[in-house]
Amino acid sequence: MSYSVYLTIDTGNPNGQEMICDFNHTSNCSTMFQEALGVSIRMLDGCLAEDLLGILKKAVEDISDPRRHDHYAVMNPKNGWGSVESAKAFLTEIYHACLMHPKCTVEVSC
Repeated sequence: MSYSVYLTIDTGNPNGQEMICDFNHTSNCSTMFQEALGVSIRMLDGCLAEDLLGILKKAVEDISDPRRHDHYAVMNPKNGWGSVESAKAFLTEIYHACLMHPKCTVEVSC
C-alpha cells in the first residue's frame, strides 16, 4: 500500500479538476509522516496548498534536523521499503509543490 498525494486545481474545464503534480510513497513510513506532521497524512486531503505551508515546513525541518535523525531512524521499516531519507524527500517534494502552487487543492489517497 502507498500514499498518493496530488495537487489539483479547478480550471473550469468541464472534465473536472486538472492535476498539477503527484507524488507517491510507501505507507510503511506512515509513522514518520505522523511524527513529522503532527497529524495523519490523510488529514491533508482536501486542504488548500497554501494552508499547509506552515505544517509542511515544520515537518520538513523536523525530519531534516540531524539531531532528530536517530529518532526517525528507529522508524525505518523493517522490510526496507522506505526510510528516513525517502520520507524526507517525499515531504520536501510536497512542500515545494505547495509553495509553487498555493491555490491548488491537496488530495491524498491510500
